Amino acid sequence: MPFTIFCHNDSSDHALEFFEENNAEIKGDTDDWEASYEFDGKSKRKKKTITFTYERQWCSPPNWPQQLLGMQNFIGQFPLDPPRRELVMRLIRKFKYCVGIICEPEIEDGDDERLEVIHALARHIDGTIFAPGALFDANFLPFATADGEFDPGAVIPSVGETPDEDEDYSEEMPVSVPPPTAERVVRRLYVLLAVAARGLLDMNLKSGNEPAYNLEELHTWLQELDIEDEIEDSERDIIYTPAGGLSRQNILNSVWTLEGLVVLAWSLKLAEIPRYDELVETDDLLAKLSFLDVAASKRIIDRAELRAPEELHRYNEQVFALDWRMVDFRIRPEDCDYANVDFGYGKFDLSWATLQEGDLSLRGTPIATADPALVQTVSSAAMERHKASNWLQGDAHCYSDVVTNT
Repeated sequence: MPFTIFCHNDSSDHALEFFEENNAEIKGDTDDWEASYEFDGKSKRKKKTITFTYERQWCSPPNWPQQLLGMQNFIGQFPLDPPRRELVMRLIRKFKYCVGIICEPEIEDGDDERLEVIHALARHIDGTIFAPGALFDANFLPFATADGEFDPGAVIPSVGETPDEDEDYSEEMPVSVPPPTAERVVRRLYVLLAVAARGLLDMNLKSGNEPAYNLEELHTWLQELDIEDEIEDSERDIIYTPAGGLSRQNILNSVWTLEGLVVLAWSLKLAEIPRYDELVETDDLLAKLSFLDVAASKRIIDRAELRAPEELHRYNEQVFALDWRMVDFRIRPEDCDYANVDFGYGKFDLSWATLQEGDLSLRGTPIATADPALVQTVSSAAMERHKASNWLQGDAHCYSDVVTNT
């Protein structure tokens, strides 16, 4: 079972000090480190290891607030009584960093001595232990679980009696909005297409290639579609930046929009979503959406029709399962029994996935041994597709407000 320790006190330096004082094998620096211990296994030839990892970038904005919101949304589904829910949600909002835990082989029984190391670290930093379907105190006593059970002796770490002045605890979950209509989805589709096309134009310019269209053609096409009210301010800034003026990061962000765009196209029965470890064929997708052809684009807008809600929901569950595995692997870069992961709501629907050795396969290789560049590519695509799918489910009115929580 995978574990992660979340801490609401001090900084990660306090955790690192624990390992320095307790003779761990430490690699890295204060911004990115791992600390390991090795124990004798049942066979002298097979050792048991436990490795603790920390990455400052992961525990910093913009990623960290989104991860905490995702945890709130997930734990918020647990059947907790109101006073306990308030304490747990307040605690989650206060988390400042997390320490990932990698066990080889996985811990299978309560006598495993590696559990004592986890206990000791959790006690040292007053941490909260997270495992699929439960939150535990430093002594491994559950205080919030997916089935609503908890140990009366469990101690929920205290974060004060009242909320901070700059924090709003009036709502535990985001306000839901109605899923977008077909008319809204197709308008958003073409806004995202304009954003992606703007990024592709500068990508070609900065690579020394001749773009297939110029900025005036892009702007004219977009204006003729009459979807100005769907364009968000940040998107408008991208679209109307002079040719060659986008930063490298803005170019990358804009082009990655294609992976969310294809989900919206699929929802409108205009295209198929590529396999989870493959990217969009850009020219093919742009042709299907009649890019730069005003009359054909308008016909697509006028005839917009969404797939059945059940179909959209099923894909949302599937892409959540994919994004969860990619995020989990980033935190704990090791194999897992993916087919049997269960947070208390049933196992993932993995009908879309190829498994090898019980774990997700990326282009014929188990994720744990796959090329890191491929892992990053699949992870980025999964996040964009998850975002688009969440928007289709009504997670937020504005596309930019959607978060991809796992």
